[in-house]
Amino acid sequence: MCEPIRIQDAKWAARVETARNLLRMNKLSYEEIAQAANLPLKKVQELAEEIAAEKQSQEQ
Repeated sequence: MCEPIRIQDAKWAARVETARNLLRMNKLSYEEIAQAANLPLKKVQELAEEIAAEKQSQEQ
C-alpha cells in the first residue's frame, strides 16, 4: 500500500526539479513552466521566489 505513495512523491520531486531547472534558465514564463512541468502556477511562483532568495544570499 505504501508503494504508490512513494512513486507519487518521486514523480512530484521530478516535476519540481524540472521547474527549478527551467526557472534557472530564465527563458520561459511561469505559465509555460507550469505547463511544461505539470505543476500548479502557484508552485512555480513559490519556486521562483526560493531561487531568487538563494541567488540573493549567494551574492552577499
